[in-house]
Amino acid sequence: MVEVSIATVTLKTDRPKEVARFWRDLLGYRVAPNRSDSVMLVGDYGPALLIQPSVLPPADSAIHLDLRPEDQRACVDRALELGASLVDIGQTGQEGWTMMADPGGNHFCVLQSRADFEGALAENPRTREALRPLIDLSGTWLQRVAQAVIGLGTLPGVHACDVLI
Repeated sequence: MVEVSIATVTLKTDRPKEVARFWRDLLGYRVAPNRSDSVMLVGDYGPALLIQPSVLPPADSAIHLDLRPEDQRACVDRALELGASLVDIGQTGQEGWTMMADPGGNHFCVLQSRADFEGALAENPRTREALRPLIDLSGTWLQRVAQAVIGLGTLPGVHACDVLI
């Protein structure tokens, strides 16, 4: 298999400066040199974000970012302070993630912290027995958990990206 990684995620918006400020401030990224009218944001980890001007509105949930903060509530509050809005896609309130939109309308999810996610899986009686043999196996514990959960159906507090490794 060829080794490959995601270098840049591009977000298109009719409000590139406002959207770039939002993501810069939320993620702690910095503006990088760029030879176009787009704004390139880079951080110390993860892919760069390219905020690209567009006259077209963002495609409704065609693709979105999933953020894994240390503190979900603090991240949601900070995103709201910076101009994000909550998005209702029929959530029940038991999902463990919050769907939001940046100031340009691009959707993103703020997931529960990794510790909360792992705790929810470990406490769920449907996963407890399935997880027991996986903890001792080689590879990361979370990858093994995700592989086990894929076959267990939808669990409260588990986002799709948490189980699709």
